[in-house]
Amino acid sequence: MSSTTDRLLQQAHQARRESRLADAQRDLILVVDLFREMGEPLRLAHTVRHLGDAYYEAGRAELAEPCYREALALYRGHEQAPPLDLANAIRSLAILKDDAGAAREATALWQEAHDLYVAFDVPAGVRESGARLARWARARAAAERRSRMSTLLKGFGSSTESVWRRLCAEIGADYIEGGSWWKGDKVEAVHGEWRVTLDTLVVFRALLSYTRLRAPYVNPDRFRFTIYRRGRFSDVAKWLGMRDVEVGHAEFDRDFVIRGTDEEKLRALFDNARLRELITAQPRVYFALEDDEGKFAVDFPAHTDELSLHVLGIVKDVERLKLFFELFAETLDQLCRIGSAQEGEAPRVKPPLRASSRRIML
Repeated sequence: MSSTTDRLLQQAHQARRESRLADAQRDLILVVDLFREMGEPLRLAHTVRHLGDAYYEAGRAELAEPCYREALALYRGHEQAPPLDLANAIRSLAILKDDAGAAREATALWQEAHDLYVAFDVPAGVRESGARLARWARARAAAERRSRMSTLLKGFGSSTESVWRRLCAEIGADYIEGGSWWKGDKVEAVHGEWRVTLDTLVVFRALLSYTRLRAPYVNPDRFRFTIYRRGRFSDVAKWLGMRDVEVGHAEFDRDFVIRGTDEEKLRALFDNARLRELITAQPRVYFALEDDEGKFAVDFPAHTDELSLHVLGIVKDVERLKLFFELFAETLDQLCRIGSAQEGEAPRVKPPLRASSRRIML
């Protein structure tokens, strides 16, 4: 009997090498039947696995899988099963599951095979299983990113548009359609000489979205400031030429990090009680008057900087959005009062957005 099985196995292996897969399958099936009759579970497992390989090479995954699963059951149920034979049987099923895109099962199988190859020092097996695991890890990370991106982009749907259109109706602003996902919709309002723009900012690498307001601002005295809640951005390195300042209002100084280039003007700016109230009303806020860094060189004159506000997430509360615009209006007016801005000195685009006499309706 042994000579018969050996001869058939040799014939089957030769047929596989010559791509005569039907002949290989025929001979392996005969050997499988003989080993079943002989009660040889380990030799049966080895042969069934090779029969599965012959089916797999012929493109018959539906026949290969039962062979692999039987081989694994035989190996796992035998106390003296050679670990590397088990590892190779696991590998065969893992490859099949790779092809089927069955991520969870393929990953579990490759991890088990990898652990065996590492334990018994099989470098080729370690490299292959490690590479397959890395590929599935990348695919899983990409899928998670797509899922998070899908969730993120839902924030820019029709619900946002309806909120923004309602906002426009209530404060007398314009809703401007962007026309594409990379050039999003925005809201533009005018307060005195200043144009205030509401839009959204997505940091795709970090998968974060922000509600953002901006207003170009002619800043002849180069006054700068930034303010945010203490504890959220407190570890960010101090800006060049800026340091933390207390503006003389204990609770406000306690709750916010305030930095600027002119302490006297900072205190004058935030001496405005309504301005402090509007900032304090926001649970998370980053509000700043920043250097233009040349970003407005095309449309605006020299010394044009940007008053900006960033809030994490897509804000869809009309009343809260109205407070953002009121914050900008109050800040711009206060900058005029302390001599850091003047009516009539706002930057203009050509042609002008609209008549400069119109103000945000709050």
